[in-house]
Amino acid sequence: MEFPAYTDDAYWTDVIEQYIQNDNNHPGWYNIEYYMWEYFKDCLKRSNRFFFEHPLMPVLKSEFDRNACVLSQGTEIYRARIDRDSKLWNEWNDYCSIESTPKRLNDLEKRDVPADKLAELWTGYEEFVNSEKTKEIKQRIESGFQGFDAIGSSAPPRGTAGAGRCNPEGVSYLYAALEEHTAIAEIRPFIRDAISVSIHKPTRDLHLVNFDFEPTAVVNGRDFLFDDIRRDFAKINKTQNGDYFITQFITAMIEHLGFDGLCFRSSLVKDGTNYVIFDPDNCPALSSKLVFLSEVNYVYGRCI
Repeated sequence: MEFPAYTDDAYWTDVIEQYIQNDNNHPGWYNIEYYMWEYFKDCLKRSNRFFFEHPLMPVLKSEFDRNACVLSQGTEIYRARIDRDSKLWNEWNDYCSIESTPKRLNDLEKRDVPADKLAELWTGYEEFVNSEKTKEIKQRIESGFQGFDAIGSSAPPRGTAGAGRCNPEGVSYLYAALEEHTAIAEIRPFIRDAISVSIHKPTRDLHLVNFDFEPTAVVNGRDFLFDDIRRDFAKINKTQNGDYFITQFITAMIEHLGFDGLCFRSSLVKDGTNYVIFDPDNCPALSSKLVFLSEVNYVYGRCI
């Protein structure tokens, strides 16, 4: 599809007027909303990815305002991280040994283990229990963080985040999900991976743009434009290196307009909802647990 230049304001004005009039009879425009969105993406891809002044901006702002929603204070959402180096799993075993080791040592005492050997084992145990590292592990787990602590469960430190669907490289947003199983699926773990799942709650009502919808739903009238944008947010990334410049730009614009974040349909879980919170401090982690991925089920249909 060929498009006029990004700077052709007169042409853009004509396109937007057709959209406002909901007129799809322009030659070659079988759907004005689809054409307008593809034209805008072409502008971003081939001309300029760093602007907030454009004839389409007021239209997009109106769409965002019309599709705003609230993530209520206190609503539980979830974030998952893989314990890639088994650090959490090893620390959990250390924590469990605090109570289990004395019983094992008492059993050894009943088996006539030499006193000097038994004393050596007890000394080693006491040194382990009283070490600063063990105290830190015990304090973290007993404060409700069996998995990563509150900092580790939040967004990556600023400047360290890799590029994602909504953020360019280095920009840290909190990615979370409404459902625990959606949060786990979104990190694409392997069977037997240890996973830290944290619970987060907004400290206040957060105002979001709602891109969550059923991609196959039939829509009417002015919803076509917004649904085209929604589909880009829900697009499946098969390579894990998707070109997200469109959704990153829309996200930056939403943040620029003063929203707290956005939500969109998961591409991996049917009916799953993902959240992106711009300021992670607005949605801190309250606790975390350590789980293992035991099974993955694939539901498929036959091509007709």
